[in-house]
Amino acid sequence: MAAWTVDTWDTLILGARSLFSDEVYIVLHNPRQVRGRAGRRWRLERLVLRRSVICLHSDRLSALAAADFPRRAVMPHPPYSSLVRSSPTWNLSRAVERGGLPRISFIGEPRPDKGIADLELMAELVSVRFDLCILSAKRLPNGMANRIRALGHAVTEMADGGRPADADIVSALLASVVVVAPYRAVTESGSIRLATAVGVPVVAYDTDGVRELLPAEQLANDIDSLSRLVEARLLDPTLPSGQLSVSLQAERAVTAWEGVLDGEH
Repeated sequence: MAAWTVDTWDTLILGARSLFSDEVYIVLHNPRQVRGRAGRRWRLERLVLRRSVICLHSDRLSALAAADFPRRAVMPHPPYSSLVRSSPTWNLSRAVERGGLPRISFIGEPRPDKGIADLELMAELVSVRFDLCILSAKRLPNGMANRIRALGHAVTEMADGGRPADADIVSALLASVVVVAPYRAVTESGSIRLATAVGVPVVAYDTDGVRELLPAEQLANDIDSLSRLVEARLLDPTLPSGQLSVSLQAERAVTAWEGVLDGEH
């Protein structure tokens, strides 16, 4: 029995199953999320988690979870292949022939912990004019969009049309030259995995959670080097990308699940 997301009812069902079976697998995206929670529900959840096989997305996350969960397995995060299966494959011509300024996309809620302030710094440092597309139901905070526009760039916020549909996000990514992910502390980035599933090149900061997804050539140590990576792709969109392909991500995930379900954990 395996679970990807767990609510109160799931917890009760999984807990009952764990009393009679050692084969309850729960995927835990962030092994530190359960720390600090209070209340009866969270105590129950923690008990169920300790009785189950906890599936983490990397050896690094498994090591982080060792003190809390004695039974663990490493399961690479599967790609978002079902989300993009019905969409056209990303190709450079689609991105550069859309007309207007070349598009840089940012995926997810524009929050401080996702490095949103660095987008404004990037806009100041990149000399090539671009269209910054915010793929989120939320707008950029505190007049940031207008300040970026004042630098000569364009800003497109998908929140203008309400909560964006998955198809709209994929469509915007297909028209992007690059995705920028200025996160400094993530355990695993679904946004980067989505972009790589579509096929768009991604540049990001060199952190543990991102280093497992992107090659060194697409990683930066600070805002200056991140901006240089962005500008290089704006100037030459044909630069190669060495990030994990959707097929390789799927192969790794399937192989890991087959091994765990065959009792190799």
